[in-house]
Amino acid sequence: MTTHNDMKSKSLLSASDLATYREKGCLLVPKLIAEQETTELRIEAERLIANAPVSADATSDVQGRSVEEPSDYVFAKDPEGNGVANRFWFPAWRSRMFLEAYGNPRILGAAFALYGKNMVPFDESVVFKLPGHGAGFPWHQDGGFRTGDAVERGVNFGIYLTPSTIDNGALYVVPGSHAKGKLDVKALVEQHGFELPGAELAPAKAGDANLHSRSLLHGSKPNESDTIRVTWYVGFHHMDSVVDLHTPDMIARRRALIPLAVRARIDSGRFPEEVPFDLTLLDADAVGSTFNVDTITRTPALQL
Repeated sequence: MTTHNDMKSKSLLSASDLATYREKGCLLVPKLIAEQETTELRIEAERLIANAPVSADATSDVQGRSVEEPSDYVFAKDPEGNGVANRFWFPAWRSRMFLEAYGNPRILGAAFALYGKNMVPFDESVVFKLPGHGAGFPWHQDGGFRTGDAVERGVNFGIYLTPSTIDNGALYVVPGSHAKGKLDVKALVEQHGFELPGAELAPAKAGDANLHSRSLLHGSKPNESDTIRVTWYVGFHHMDSVVDLHTPDMIARRRALIPLAVRARIDSGRFPEEVPFDLTLLDADAVGSTFNVDTITRTPALQL
């Protein structure tokens, strides 16, 4: 997987990086977030993971504590066929720390490098693979292709809060597959199994981010190691992709997450030497908001 190394350039993603992303549909950005913040987010994620319902239909966790909005937690089958939690949605609603992290100027700067003032938040989640039996993710392309075979269907930032290795279920990608439209993934897997032609392993260190097109063919194997794998996903669309499919109100609610997070990060006082993301780069409707915090942080994804 292509790597971005020039972290001192004025633009977070160079012209070469952008060209490679457009061609391959994926890009590894090392050290997108700093080590200390990565560690803090991992600890916070593990706290929220520990509060997962004991089963898909439960309302309390393994310690008997009540789970607020238990349906936010997603369950999948592990290699033995047992249901295990492997994702939770709305981390910025569940955690002030994740809300502040969303305002990280390096994350928003990378999204701005891709889409400019037309960047629109898609959704946020934390994916985790528990030690020893963490469920994998079958080969897939994201979304339902409501915009047809258009190459531009949004980008996902997989930000790793732990190392991602072959043993704990690192991501596999098929570079260039994003440009081929909606693929018959079922037929490909039936023919080749998990080892698809052209597939590449995309390992990462804690703090790194894998940027990949939502049209990219990707998947991962189960976690068979003795360590947890945790990935924080934030996604973005280009305005042109969503304007005809979603209402202006829904788009405005999603865009309001950017100024909310930037201001929360500034107000935290935890990053006094950091230059905040410049909100004036965005259109006026994304800078101001009349929505309350819960409305913004629990607005559903703008599905494509």
